[in-house]
Amino acid sequence: MANAEGSLVLWNPAALRVLPRCDPEVAVCALEQVIEPLALLELMTEAATQHKRLTREIELGHLREPAWILADTSPVVESGSGVFLGTVTLLRDITELKRVVQDMAQFVNMVAHELRAPLAAIDGYLALMQEGIVQDPAKQGEMVGRSRERLKALLDLVSDLLNVARMEAGTVRREIVPRSLADAIGEVVDIMTPLAANRQVSFQLSVPDHLPPVEADREELIRLLNNLVSNAIKYNREGGEIRITGEREGPYVRVSVADTGIGISEDGLQRLFSEFFREKRSENRYVTGTGLGLSIVKRILDFYHGRVEAQSTLGEGTIFTIWLPRKFQKGTADAERAL
Repeated sequence: MANAEGSLVLWNPAALRVLPRCDPEVAVCALEQVIEPLALLELMTEAATQHKRLTREIELGHLREPAWILADTSPVVESGSGVFLGTVTLLRDITELKRVVQDMAQFVNMVAHELRAPLAAIDGYLALMQEGIVQDPAKQGEMVGRSRERLKALLDLVSDLLNVARMEAGTVRREIVPRSLADAIGEVVDIMTPLAANRQVSFQLSVPDHLPPVEADREELIRLLNNLVSNAIKYNREGGEIRITGEREGPYVRVSVADTGIGISEDGLQRLFSEFFREKRSENRYVTGTGLGLSIVKRILDFYHGRVEAQSTLGEGTIFTIWLPRKFQKGTADAERAL
């Protein structure tokens, strides 16, 4: 609250978070001495001068962390006499709301970009064929093949977006029962073998059949492993290798997927699990993907109270390691407690 002379006379402790220059020991302070940022001072002064209520979004750039407030200033006028007594300002922290809006805008822009590029390419191929510019059947077949690749990328994007949306909304249907990681890894390798063969990439497996089971939904477990193995193929070198190992580690089952590919930079490792992040380098300019796979991996592991780590050396390869809580059998748990 400020009086008619433009001095701050009352504030609550919460206001000190955004008004660090206020001194709790001083009863009355001139507004220009304690109010920061300038936009807030201008709002309060304007409301006092015009004797009307004003509301404005204000960025608090003077704090250590960027923040936003919604400031609402109202004049206080004595009933009857109409004498102006001062102003009352309510500050509402809208930082999180602004971040959500900014994230949403960034998300929409990214999705629009990811959709536009393949659709433009498909439209270009179809236009060339429709206008008769390309007559050679072999060339037409090549264009159809490229169009199908682009459509496959779009379908993958839609599928990943739906998965992320379901996770955000908490509407994922899961059938959580004990699952064999060895079986799941074997299934994913069988699915990915044709893709690996196209790039002459080989698999080396060291996953014992007696690994403890994990409690998980089958589809999510396959999706988790599929994303890791798919990346290991796409970002590998021609004739490269993928080593998949699994072992028990305390209360977890640890699985590592190591490739001999192009690697990831230090900056890329920091942003690796963000939505739509794909490191842009000359070595991977022809690699298609949605940029959502690893964020889905992290979301799945977070749900099951697991974790994921990545290590990489540029030009040598990358190792993704995941930990999933293993299912404890009663007899095993009793024996471990006895030890």
